Amino acid sequence: MRIAYTASDGTGNAQVGYLRLTDQSPVGIVWMFKHPGTKAVFLNSTLVWYAEEASCAQAQCGLGGPPQTGRTFLVDLVVQSERPAGDTAVFDSWPRAGAA
Repeated sequence: MRIAYTASDGTGNAQVGYLRLTDQSPVGIVWMFKHPGTKAVFLNSTLVWYAEEASCAQAQCGLGGPPQTGRTFLVDLVVQSERPAGDTAVFDSWPRAGAA
């Protein structure tokens, strides 16, 4: 089982991470991504996309949370690399609802 998630880090930002539970100890493998971000989704079984948030450490974040920077990233879980993405939004994710 693989989970891409977003969790608050206490500064007002969210951090995006990945958790793999299969073939590992009960705790699994946890990998936090490099930039504060939100809206993490799997594009396929090995690629995660997410949108970057502005750092609350550098600017005051209000009740609505930090603004997005407009930058997005792709994380390749196989080679454990992160690179800028060309897409600014994602409208579908993997696996699709109802897929066998």
